[in-house]
Amino acid sequence: MSRAAIATTSGTVDAAAASMSRLELILQQIDSLPTLSSVATRVLALSGSSESDVREIVRLIESDPALTVKLLSLCRRAERGLGGSITTVERAVVMRGMDAVRAAMLS
Repeated sequence: MSRAAIATTSGTVDAAAASMSRLELILQQIDSLPTLSSVATRVLALSGSSESDVREIVRLIESDPALTVKLLSLCRRAERGLGGSITTVERAVVMRGMDAVRAAMLS
């Protein structure tokens, strides 16, 4: 086998070993990943349903201060041109829609 072939084979083996090492590191840290709150889980379930009630979704989000702040801050950044008109969870849900609400719950 030529030196070039050996070097190429060695490089492939090194890359595979590095990839496995990264994978093992990720798997070791998987338990430390944050979980969704029960409110966020419920909002995701309701917002994905065709029979969802916007008022119930709004009440759920308002019951969790952290989710309320997250949704409103995302809306304010996205809607700078509205002059700060999104000041309530209800307005945020109506103006941004369920896709934005789901994205906020997952972020």
